[in-house]
Amino acid sequence: MSKAPEFSDIDMDKSRSIMPVFEDNPACVGVCEDCEVDVCPPDIILNLVRWQQAITVECGRPYKDPGARAVDCCDGVINVVTDASEVDIHEPGDYTVTYTATDAAGNTATKQRAVTVEDRFPPHIHFDGEAVSGTITESIECGAPYNAPVVTALDSCEGDITDRIFAVGDPVESTTPGTYVITYTVMDSSGNTAPPVTHRVIVEDTECPVITLNGEAEVTVECGARYTDSGATADDACDGDLTAQIHKEGAVDTAVVGTYTITYTVQDLAGNAAEETRTVEVVDTQAPTIYLTGEKKVECGEPYIPPLVRVYDFCDGIIETVTITGDTVQTTVPGDYTVLYTATDAAGNEATEEWNVQVEDTLPPEITVSGSTSVTVECGSSYTDAGAHALDLCNGDLSGNIATSGTVDTNAPGDYTITYTVTDCAGHTAAAQRTVTVCLTTIISFVYFHMIFRCFMAT
Repeated sequence: MSKAPEFSDIDMDKSRSIMPVFEDNPACVGVCEDCEVDVCPPDIILNLVRWQQAITVECGRPYKDPGARAVDCCDGVINVVTDASEVDIHEPGDYTVTYTATDAAGNTATKQRAVTVEDRFPPHIHFDGEAVSGTITESIECGAPYNAPVVTALDSCEGDITDRIFAVGDPVESTTPGTYVITYTVMDSSGNTAPPVTHRVIVEDTECPVITLNGEAEVTVECGARYTDSGATADDACDGDLTAQIHKEGAVDTAVVGTYTITYTVQDLAGNAAEETRTVEVVDTQAPTIYLTGEKKVECGEPYIPPLVRVYDFCDGIIETVTITGDTVQTTVPGDYTVLYTATDAAGNEATEEWNVQVEDTLPPEITVSGSTSVTVECGSSYTDAGAHALDLCNGDLSGNIATSGTVDTNAPGDYTITYTVTDCAGHTAAAQRTVTVCLTTIISFVYFHMIFRCFMAT
């Protein structure tokens, strides 16, 4: 395999004399002494490459001509013009480089060098612009985007021959774990085949699924309230939706104050596990509820019956201890009274309920006539009224406040009415009456007796 000529490879043929030897024009040998008439052209001597005049160049590589020298018997060393324009380094074939030298007398000499452009090197395969060879191994995460390399082929002679690449293998499925192998080969027009390049892509699942909580990760629930967990979702880059595979552990007892943890776990097909937790805080911030049942209105003087008390707390249930403060109900004193009932749950939440009692005087006093309510008095006799007494549930004994109206004339027979009236502090009035009858029964008897007596004397 030849390489482009370098100066170090050029043999300047220094063993030869600087005098022309006229290898190409033997007729000029021996005539150099007469320079009056110079009819002999210069002698062109090609610089050798590895002791050879002919040169073989690899296609696509730069051609650097080794040059030549020209010696004239009269002018000595003269300039050589090189024409290498015919050489096309991108097209294999045989080319000629022409050297021309002209002396002062106008005698011109030419000489040629044979140049062969050969394509003996194979193309190169590139991944993303970088030359590669052998086996290229790449690992990607399952579910991640797969960016396949841009595969190109460059030939030193023909340039870009990407369209001639031949690939054998399975396309990469980035969502399916496994090993995918694709082999690339390419051949140039000269039949040179690039060494095959194998691209080995390993799709592996090393990432855990992602669990996303529905709702907040920290939840506060009131004691006694109902708690419904909002759950979670799970997604895996490789296996997709794994929500149905989530395993939930933990429970919340909303009847007991405390901190509860609910744990969600899920595992993908590769065994990668994920875990997420939610914290549920059961708190008691609500005060108990006090229920009072009973009669709030009390008649003055009647006994007061306190209400039935019931206390319920969502967290503690029934609370037995109740503190009673406020006013003391005095049933003999009309007015409004406020009684306070207070209960405290285990968390220290306090509730107070008012019980407003109204002591009112709606009944009148009660008057009782002393003695009989109907009295008969003999005409002409004296009458002393027995009076009456009065009692009020609120004001007590009002006998001293009784007003008596009406008189009895015992000298005049007839019916007389004595009225007793009394009013309590609330303005309620009561009245009672007594009827007194004045009779003439004694006079009638005397007359009758007198008539009998007269009758008796007459006989």
